[in-house]
Amino acid sequence: MSATQPRPAKLMIVEDDADIREALVDGLTMEGFAVKAASDGEVALEMIKDSAPDLILLDLMLPRMTGWELMEHMRRRPPLQTIPIVIVTAARYAGVCPKGSPTFIKPVRLERLIQSIRALLC
Repeated sequence: MSATQPRPAKLMIVEDDADIREALVDGLTMEGFAVKAASDGEVALEMIKDSAPDLILLDLMLPRMTGWELMEHMRRRPPLQTIPIVIVTAARYAGVCPKGSPTFIKPVRLERLIQSIRALLC
């Protein structure tokens, strides 16, 4: 990467379904994002503490620590409170998702997801 190129936005995908996680990682990496992935909320929280992403794609229904629990932990840590979160879930809980967090119900159209990500990162 040359000095004139901006660094790619860092995304974290928190998704327990390996096929969905891999598809999102592949698709978003091809779009030029730097992508890390975690299979549950506990792993994601540890990864976030080490290197905060610019945006998180978060499933709500996760083993060990749910997406809701991860968001609660992040709310209690000032440096993590401002990280934008996009909900990507099979759960039909759009009414209980955090205000300001775009929500996508699986299966997700990658083009629409990318548009939302780019809008949040501007």
